[in-house]
Amino acid sequence: MNCINQVKDYVNILITGDFCPVNRTGNLAMSKDIDLVFNDFVDVLQGNDLNIIDLECPLTSTNEARLKTGPHQKASPECIDILKYGHINVVTMANNHIMDYGSIGAKETIELCKHNGIVTIGVGNSPLLRLHPILSPSGKDVWQYLTMQIMSLLHHLTDRCMQM
Repeated sequence: MNCINQVKDYVNILITGDFCPVNRTGNLAMSKDIDLVFNDFVDVLQGNDLNIIDLECPLTSTNEARLKTGPHQKASPECIDILKYGHINVVTMANNHIMDYGSIGAKETIELCKHNGIVTIGVGNSPLLRLHPILSPSGKDVWQYLTMQIMSLLHHLTDRCMQM
């Protein structure tokens, strides 16, 4: 029997990769054709307790780019509507573009997410802000739950190895 099937109390979590709503994606958001961004993938996003995405650029109106090597990435603050439409609960921001427009761009993104009920992790002025616990919309402490499930899985695998 698959040990995943033995879990009775569960949390559905979807974690996606880099999301940078620029060019065509940004244009769809600006024209309010947001449903075309996700197409049928929005069905995958619905019904999860938690949807986590890596926001690969700041959502900012500032044009004050910091000096760096490589391209500067940013998207319009209106692109927050894409995240809301996609039922995104958490954005990770510890990546190579989030500071392309300095602390102004990062702070604007954090405030925009906070105002729209989206948790940000990976940035902040203190370790506590960067790593605070995440509660799923159902109120479950996701990190605690995941830790318990991982420990349970490791215990189960250890038991199976000992029986061999």
